[in-house]
Amino acid sequence: MLEDLRDREMILQREESGFAGTVEYVFRHAILRDVTYETVIPRQRRALHKLVGDWLLEIGGERAGEHTLLVAEHYSRAEEAALAASHLANAAERTLRMAAYEETAALLERARGLLADGEHTGQWHRLEVLRAELEAFRGMNPKAEAILNGILTEVRASGNVALHAEILGKLGRLAMWQGDAAEAMQYIGEALELSRKAGDKAALMFNLRQMGNMTSLTNPADAIPYHEESVRLARELGDLFGESTGLNSIGIAYHLEGRVEESEKAFARSLEIARARGDRTTQSMVLGNLAGLHLFLESAEAAQRAGLESLKIAQEIGAMGLLGSAQTTLIEIYLRSGNIPEARAMARGAADTMRSVDAKHPSLPLFFGLLKLHEGDRKKGLEWIGFTRAHDPNKKEVAAIIHSFREIIRGGESESEVEAAMRAGENLSLDEILAEVLRDG
Repeated sequence: MLEDLRDREMILQREESGFAGTVEYVFRHAILRDVTYETVIPRQRRALHKLVGDWLLEIGGERAGEHTLLVAEHYSRAEEAALAASHLANAAERTLRMAAYEETAALLERARGLLADGEHTGQWHRLEVLRAELEAFRGMNPKAEAILNGILTEVRASGNVALHAEILGKLGRLAMWQGDAAEAMQYIGEALELSRKAGDKAALMFNLRQMGNMTSLTNPADAIPYHEESVRLARELGDLFGESTGLNSIGIAYHLEGRVEESEKAFARSLEIARARGDRTTQSMVLGNLAGLHLFLESAEAAQRAGLESLKIAQEIGAMGLLGSAQTTLIEIYLRSGNIPEARAMARGAADTMRSVDAKHPSLPLFFGLLKLHEGDRKKGLEWIGFTRAHDPNKKEVAAIIHSFREIIRGGESESEVEAAMRAGENLSLDEILAEVLRDG
């Protein structure tokens, strides 16, 4: 029949098929295709779409993921809402890892539209977790937190321990990013316990990494075993994203612990995996951390190069949280090299970033304060540095930065005078400092 249709020039055979071991045909004219399609009765049309979706998954084998959107389209036309939404969610997860945020948002919106009847609660929860992850990567932390809190009670009641653990871990990470160490530790501690109980290696891998990240803030030596277990699980699962982000985290812990060579190796391998996968989000994170390591090694040129690349990627993908982190790192780089005009310009950019999103970087006031000292305003400069010392959860790193700038911080005053001035800033608020920075330009 197909050969007969080809002889009549109604269809054409493609020279190469997109699927190995198959022959592929295409209608000669789109109008003919549309007319033919409309002659198929709706019930049969739905059944055929379902068969095509199933066939695409079967023929795709290990590469079936490449046809996710096509599969989702056929299942949607077959009115198989749950199947279509599942494949759209898979596609959204991939585009999110590639930092294609607008495409991710569109895919999630399509999937949510298919499940609007409320019959597929478990799938809805998965979509909401992905939506929260998207907002977190965009730097909209309170919005991400609200999405997760909106489903937390339902998930807890559903008995899905693995998902419950994942949500708690993500809430803990958001609290950590927003500088609330106590809340972060509470969430992550419960998440880690639940994920071990559930035996879910993926959730456990994620929550081990978050516990390691939290522990690194005060005791990086104790953080390393958490990260090592997380990376080991990622490798067992064949999860390259988990391995790459885990290596990035362990690289930070090594750096804070003074294990510089191990830190550099971990960052290099993490960056290698991220680049091979096209994972620009992780690339930006690792490059920012590499910039900090190069700065520690007093390699200003390498630090600036990595910092600027991190900044460029964050700008291109619209990851505002990462943008703020890159700007903060570059302020420090410029301050250390004595390039005050560039430090001041980068500080203005960082303040604008903080104003545009809900992502807060508690170390920024320290650098704002150092710039104030360069301008001769010692009172305000010391107060802002004191605020950072009191409120940034990363005590060890903040103490190291303060120590490295000790000469300008000390000025000509006694240690007791400097300490008193810094303590005077402890009751300020981050919003108050940011408003003043923006007002003063």
